[in-house]
Amino acid sequence: MPDAVYYDSDEMEIIIEADGVSQYYDVEIVSDSLNQTVILTQVSGYGDTIDVSSLPTGSYIIIFTSQFHNTYEGQFYIQ
Repeated sequence: MPDAVYYDSDEMEIIIEADGVSQYYDVEIVSDSLNQTVILTQVSGYGDTIDVSSLPTGSYIIIFTSQFHNTYEGQFYIQ
């Protein structure tokens, strides 16, 4: 799983820190209120950022799936 994942509200991005154990992570961001995928992307296994500035205020679930099909989930809120 990624070493750290956090939401930077000033830059409006999700920051992913990882050590390269997995070559990549498939990332799905789901709107909690709509129960609908709003961003689907792939990030490097060494870390990356995801721009979420286009998303409206609300609660979101972020799901990471490694190249080994391990799944990790978290939640963040945009104000």
